[in-house]
Amino acid sequence: GYDCLLPDDDIMAAAVLPGIAEVKKNNLPAAERLMGRAVEQLLEGGASIVILGCTELPVGLAGAGDRIRKRCLDGNAALAQAAVDWALAARALSDQMVPFGRKML
Repeated sequence: GYDCLLPDDDIMAAAVLPGIAEVKKNNLPAAERLMGRAVEQLLEGGASIVILGCTELPVGLAGAGDRIRKRCLDGNAALAQAAVDWALAARALSDQMVPFGRKML
């Protein structure tokens, strides 16, 4: 199984929420510094992957170094990729189906 680690209340108040606010103000360098602190805390606490579950987090961490980026998973990007994969698989399956009432040659 997996254990779930969350940022504590202090890091949420001091880094995550202000980082989100900085993204909304388009101050990405400040957002990166703040959000990077939160990710570092989770990694130091034993997290192997940090799921970025808010749309502002990947934006704020886009310029972060490899140590942070390689340990983060963009939940929205993963969902979008799964939707594309599903749609392509459904299309391939429908291309193979024979319409009702027609005989295969």
